[in-house]
Amino acid sequence: MTESDSSEFMQKREYEKTFWEKVGKPKHVLAPMVDLSELPFRLLCRKYNCHLTFTPMLHSRNFVEHEKYRKGYFKTCDIDKPVIAQFCGNNSNIILNAIDIVKNEVTAVDLNLGCPQQIAKKGNYGAFLLHKHDEVVHLVSNITNNCDIPITCKIRKIDEDYQKTLNLCYDLQSRNVQMITVHGRTKEEKGINIKQCDYEIIKIIKERLSIPIIANGSIENFDDIQKCLSYTKANAVMCAEIILEKPHFFSNKNTNIVDIANEYYDLFLKYESNTKYLKGHLFKMLYKYFQVHTDLRDLLNDCHTINDYLHFQTVLNEKRNTGVLTESTHSWYRRYRKSF
Repeated sequence: MTESDSSEFMQKREYEKTFWEKVGKPKHVLAPMVDLSELPFRLLCRKYNCHLTFTPMLHSRNFVEHEKYRKGYFKTCDIDKPVIAQFCGNNSNIILNAIDIVKNEVTAVDLNLGCPQQIAKKGNYGAFLLHKHDEVVHLVSNITNNCDIPITCKIRKIDEDYQKTLNLCYDLQSRNVQMITVHGRTKEEKGINIKQCDYEIIKIIKERLSIPIIANGSIENFDDIQKCLSYTKANAVMCAEIILEKPHFFSNKNTNIVDIANEYYDLFLKYESNTKYLKGHLFKMLYKYFQVHTDLRDLLNDCHTINDYLHFQTVLNEKRNTGVLTESTHSWYRRYRKSF
């Protein structure tokens, strides 16, 4: 390595160090989730020891071309920091245009290379780009070379050949990606086909790369966080499903979930107007109660307006306050996880 190369290398490492400090050296990270990691929910999780949050996955073309989409899916505020906006897509020019819109409101921008849903297959983005190594690297290079905000990536394990995933991570790092979140499952390992997260691939990536690595997958109990970090040596853990059921999960506090649901409702009224978020969150938070109180579940299903949800909250709290609210042992997190 020449003196010039050494100087450039040190500058790059210092830039990466600055980025990790800029996002607050987080340990607990809220995942980007379609229709679920919106502003009120992010603020709720921050209250309970979540250090870094992501916006929902934003479709880059829709974001650029449709103002209604932007206003409906992207909101932030002064206390919503640090926050990373996540975009999906396969056209670097469109993604760059999207980045230009949000760059002054977020800490960084993440490229979604992990979405396993069929809509991602149809749109040729997310995890369905992972097998197209050269296309991904070209896409990321065009983005990092033409914007002045830190770029991160969220990926999945490509397949059982670890080298493919590792090679992609090497190339992402060399293209100035500042952080990689690794979900230790393939795109096929979801829903009823879900398996235990493969921490070995995360450990290997962390050993070989110099940029921050976030581990994603198989966090169900608070102790799992330290087990994951101790084994993988990842810089942080990212949670999705367990934190939807327990937004206070990162605090390790035994707070009553009805109180958490009430807090979410208050934040929603202050920061949001689209009621589609309410039903999804309340269903997951209160899932254990709905297994016993089907009348409550049906009441939530019939909610459409703010007044409907206000009535639901009133009935829920009355049941809790009179001591008749009981819960099942069946959790929303465990709905597909029968064998592990």
